[in-house]
Amino acid sequence: MVIDKQLILLDVEAENKEEAIQELGQRAFDLGRLYSLENYLQAVSLREDEYPTSVGYSVAIPHGKSSAVKEPFVVYGKLKHSIVWNHEEEDATVNTIFLLGVPPKYPGNIHLKILANLSRNIMEEEFREKLFQSDSVNEVYGLLGQIHE
Repeated sequence: MVIDKQLILLDVEAENKEEAIQELGQRAFDLGRLYSLENYLQAVSLREDEYPTSVGYSVAIPHGKSSAVKEPFVVYGKLKHSIVWNHEEEDATVNTIFLLGVPPKYPGNIHLKILANLSRNIMEEEFREKLFQSDSVNEVYGLLGQIHE
């Protein structure tokens, strides 16, 4: 399963995107989804350097395709307070993060499918409102059950 209840964090304390990515990545590592946290975080950082992954609507979808990833995953993080994701954009604050990890040799383009499904749902106002108002892991899990491989 790409996401499970243990990959949903509702009270992420982070002062910046690096701290947020670190905390969500740590959860994936702690649950055995990564071989190496350091190598995975480096892949995500390189991707962020290419182009920041804030997608609007106070959402960011940082991701990394790395041999440090054992199996595809999505970690959901709801921040306690908004952070600036991209200093080059005027209104690039984020309070919701979907951290994706995919091994490079995984069959198909799973990361593209996950990104497409997430993006499609995030664009729907009703989905965003429900997600942002959710305050339990079960509620969030129910909403994210729409993300399939």
